[in-house]
Amino acid sequence: MLIDLHANPGDLDPQAFAKRVYDAGLGGAVVARTHVAGDLTPWLSALEDLDLAGFAGVTLELEKGRLVFLPDDWEGEFAETDWTPPEGNVWTWEDAKAKADAIGGALFASHPYDRSSAAPADAIYKFKDVDGVAVRSLAERSGWDRLAEAAARTLGAAFIGSSGGDPARIGVAGTVVDDEIMTEPELVQAIKDGLTFVIEFEPTDNRKDRDPPRPRAPRDDDRGRPRGGRDRDDRRGGRGRGPRRD
Repeated sequence: MLIDLHANPGDLDPQAFAKRVYDAGLGGAVVARTHVAGDLTPWLSALEDLDLAGFAGVTLELEKGRLVFLPDDWEGEFAETDWTPPEGNVWTWEDAKAKADAIGGALFASHPYDRSSAAPADAIYKFKDVDGVAVRSLAERSGWDRLAEAAARTLGAAFIGSSGGDPARIGVAGTVVDDEIMTEPELVQAIKDGLTFVIEFEPTDNRKDRDPPRPRAPRDDDRGRPRGGRDRDDRRGGRGRGPRRD
């Protein structure tokens, strides 16, 4: 089954939202509004009316980046919780992780290198024990996707594909999970176990740049410097390079 794991309805009413998911060829979606988890029943019912799988989540805005939380049980404490950030207008990673752990579920990071928004970039490596990382960006930059995939591998996190919480982008990417998954706990466990596969659909008139990075031409001020700009004893794993991580 192909699911959008981060489908924020935005201003769409439940029926319009469900139709957009249906027209995109998806088998289901996680309804994840920003800082609001209560009263998701209208959107979940609209998905069910079109024979689509509906799951509940919440989007948490960080100072840099966004998280999506999927609970084990969306009808209990999750729906009754006030998801307003405890301080200011945004969550910290530590507060969001503590809240997710207290309720129980899966927590994943929206695309950490999508610099069309305030993304965490390499700070994603501080998100210890994150369950998944979205590895497809809303922008047409394959380089950002490769960086996100590297972060997900290092963190031992599941690969996630979604519309990134943008209603206009529903259908650009999704996450494949086993067809037998029909309940929220089963979906949460699949993410935690890394049993996900990413599918991306690119518009034919605006494909991503898949060309590998090209080396720049040497400049006059490069003369006398080791290639790559590093100290000579750094080129073979000397100072300046951290320990290799499998």
